[in-house]
Amino acid sequence: MVIGGSGGSRIISAVAQTIIRSQIFHRNVKEAVDAPRLHNQFIPNITEFETNIPSTIIDNLQSDYHQTFTPITIQESVIQAITVEEDGLIHANSDFRRRTSANPSGY
Repeated sequence: MVIGGSGGSRIISAVAQTIIRSQIFHRNVKEAVDAPRLHNQFIPNITEFETNIPSTIIDNLQSDYHQTFTPITIQESVIQAITVEEDGLIHANSDFRRRTSANPSGY
């Protein structure tokens, strides 16, 4: 897997969540990149979550772990990822969160 991101302090959490979904939970690259994300900066200790995360997950984290949450429509981090799948082909995904064109250049 080759992965990179933009989005300042949100890069680490976005890249980590994408790698975990791909390599541990065996999601394809599209599912891993497009999945809803969480981010906690720790200062302030508020966890941002994309509003398409199931409410049961947020409710459980609030009640069991006393997390403070702020809903956001779309995370500001953007991920680009490439994997070689079991079929031997290269699969890639450009994050739908990107606000500018993601067309390849020079090919």
